[in-house]
Amino acid sequence: MKMTDVSLTITPELVLKAVKKIGNWLFSDCSSLTSIIIPETVTHIGEDAFRDCTALTSVHIPASVVSIDAYVFCNCPAVITVHPDNPAFKIENGELVKIKRKRKKRKKNEKV
Repeated sequence: MKMTDVSLTITPELVLKAVKKIGNWLFSDCSSLTSIIIPETVTHIGEDAFRDCTALTSVHIPASVVSIDAYVFCNCPAVITVHPDNPAFKIENGELVKIKRKRKKRKKNEKV
């Protein structure tokens, strides 16, 4: 049996609100996966999680995701969107980028 045009929605009901991380290589080489909706319970996406998902066309990163490892979307043609309230990531020129935090300068003799 060949699977084609598979969509996956990881809903809180499906995982009983337990999923906080998408593990390393979890969906790697899943060539039939066409889209994924990541729930607000997820805070971390592991290395190569969607690598070589060549049919993946869309991914939405919720505001809750604050950590994404390397090569997560390598060889993946998906259009990635990021929730506007996400404090760690944004889309810039069509690319997923980590938001750089400006460090607050401490005054001389200021206690930490």
